[in-house]
Amino acid sequence: MKIVAHAGALANALALAAAARPNKKNPALGAVRIVSSDGAVSVTCTDNSIAITAKAAAEVIGPEQAAIAADRLASLTAGFAAGEKVTISTDESLATIVCGSSRSRLPVLPWDDLPAVPAIDDEIGCVEISSADCLMLLGPLPAAASEAARFFLRGIFWHSIEGRLVAVATDGVRLIRTCIAASKFSESRDLIVPREAAAALAKLVKGTRPGKLTLRRSRTLLAVDGAGFTFVSRLIDSQYPVYEAVIPPASLTSATVVRAELLAVLSRLAAVATVEPPLLALSFGGSPGLNVFLARQPDDGSDCIAAETTGSARVAVPPSQLEAMLSEFSSTHLRIEATTGQPVVIRGDGEKLALISQCAWNFNRNEKEEAA
Repeated sequence: MKIVAHAGALANALALAAAARPNKKNPALGAVRIVSSDGAVSVTCTDNSIAITAKAAAEVIGPEQAAIAADRLASLTAGFAAGEKVTISTDESLATIVCGSSRSRLPVLPWDDLPAVPAIDDEIGCVEISSADCLMLLGPLPAAASEAARFFLRGIFWHSIEGRLVAVATDGVRLIRTCIAASKFSESRDLIVPREAAAALAKLVKGTRPGKLTLRRSRTLLAVDGAGFTFVSRLIDSQYPVYEAVIPPASLTSATVVRAELLAVLSRLAAVATVEPPLLALSFGGSPGLNVFLARQPDDGSDCIAAETTGSARVAVPPSQLEAMLSEFSSTHLRIEATTGQPVVIRGDGEKLALISQCAWNFNRNEKEEAA
């Protein structure tokens, strides 16, 4: 194989493919596959769970294929000026990389020793969306479970409902749900994108900002095709639980606040919280606005912000979880719904919502202590 490409284009393609987390300890998994064809070269990295292929324009003198250590080749190309031309030529055992006065050689890895690259053969769903919509579908990622024992919750569940593609993630305590307008893509409960794959795809989309993306799926794989790259991930082999049962109906007991103001209150209270674990109390209905204070040390940290309220409620939640959920919204105003015995529901613009399980706290105890 012999190709000539601009160093910047080749380095960019290698950086995109490297989001597949090539394994440096395993030569076969740490390899980048280089395949040349007329006018272009494609580079592919895979870790057996996800695979990313990126393309770069190139002059192809000898169309062939070769496998080289991904991290070493990336380090070489990243050190060249973007406009310089890099020539890569290979034989059965060595790859020679030449750029200007620089000349380097790297071992070529046996092609037959490489693991198979995941690829969709039996497509059962396809839809075109924008890159912004794709990032919206990946938005619930912070609520996905991290523990291996609950593997079926270690990802984002996508499913089609009445002209929408809905994305959900939960760890059993928190839940985030969002959706986009899209034609039917998947109506089963088995399209669960692993959290690691979702994070890699988000990084890839943010780095390339393609105008349009094509989502394709089979029974076991998800593929995302964008301008200059293809992303493929294995799906979690399970059925997603019926999360719909834990989402309470819209409540009339609510407080609507400015998101930035509530985040500022949380930051101030975090600075004075000393009792572990900290617990945040939200109270409204008894006085104007939303009262926010540290449940375990109310004398040390309390605040009140403007809010439009209906009904009255007092709930306790972990402050770190509330802050994380608030950060997932971009809406100026948020509606916080609280019903006894139900999760706290946060709603933003559109249909996006987040849930946090309430913590047990005896508010009456504080009132008795103050009266004494």
